[in-house]
Amino acid sequence: MDVGQPTSRRPRSLRAIAANRLLEGDAETFWLTEIHLRLAREMHVSWDGTEFGAPAIDPKRPYGNGDVLGDMREMMSEPDTWSDDGLWEIHSEMQTAIQIILNLAPKPALPGLYQRKKYGGTWALDSLGGSP
Repeated sequence: MDVGQPTSRRPRSLRAIAANRLLEGDAETFWLTEIHLRLAREMHVSWDGTEFGAPAIDPKRPYGNGDVLGDMREMMSEPDTWSDDGLWEIHSEMQTAIQIILNLAPKPALPGLYQRKKYGGTWALDSLGGSP
């Protein structure tokens, strides 16, 4: 994280993920929303040649521009209703959202409650989950 970056703009990854990702017993759950899916479609993926190389999301410009929050607001249906903290929470949840999307491939991910066993289980849509 940049030392000069204002505190209010720093992602609160662990706390934000904890707000939407629940660990209970041997299972964890996560609400995948249409917003997660929309952001995932806009992420800029490139090749990182470090070590053996791997696909990577540009950490400086994940949605195309250096103004991460501005880019996210442009993608929201009601951009004025999102606080900076709310956008950072959604952004930090993208780690889990992308895990779910990739885990389900080639099937499409749908909004809903997903569950998996802790520590590496396969994410699956909970048919009884409803909506958040």
